[in-house]
Amino acid sequence: MKQAAIIILILCFGTGKAFPQGMYGFEAGFGKATLGKSYLTPVLTGYYLKKLTRSFYVGGALTHQRYSFYYNYNKERSTLNYDDIISIRHKSSYLLFSPKIDFGIGYRKYFHLFTTFGAGVLMGGNQYSYKLTPYQTLPSGTTATDTSMVTTSGDMPNLISRYSLGASGRIPTGRYWNIMVSAEYCVVPTNLSPRSPGLKTNYFCFTVGIMHKYPMVFVEY
Repeated sequence: MKQAAIIILILCFGTGKAFPQGMYGFEAGFGKATLGKSYLTPVLTGYYLKKLTRSFYVGGALTHQRYSFYYNYNKERSTLNYDDIISIRHKSSYLLFSPKIDFGIGYRKYFHLFTTFGAGVLMGGNQYSYKLTPYQTLPSGTTATDTSMVTTSGDMPNLISRYSLGASGRIPTGRYWNIMVSAEYCVVPTNLSPRSPGLKTNYFCFTVGIMHKYPMVFVEY
């Protein structure tokens, strides 16, 4: 009876097909824009990837990124006209929806390369523009110039596009859970301020998190 059960089990596996699942994970860290004087900002991302082949995964990611920088146009004083923008202070946050492609390297797939591309929705922020403003001096009444600040938060785009390239390392911890360490370089081709000249920035980020990788299972066909 026991031998018959073993034979049936072998036949079941012989008539089955290996079905690779996938993986999901959550990571958090810090990023920094490359435009002007920029500041570290938090990054949070979650993703799910479906395994198509032994090394190739396809899925999607949901990412929250913030951009914070001060940009000076460095214009010559003699070339400025009244109300010309001299500098901009920008802070914004976007929720990004991105298809993701991942490629595992090596037999154990401890190292991965990935790329994302997608769009982001404005979640909040503020922007201040500093411009050249005339004023009257007293008591002479002559005209002089100074710098004034105006709120231009309404100029920030509600939608942006973004694509990125990155690499990650996987550290197994047992029971299909892994520690992930990732570095990513992002490009934001959308102007973060439509006023001329516009502001376009790239973005570096470094994140650490956890990932659950489904085991290989067999299904009958």
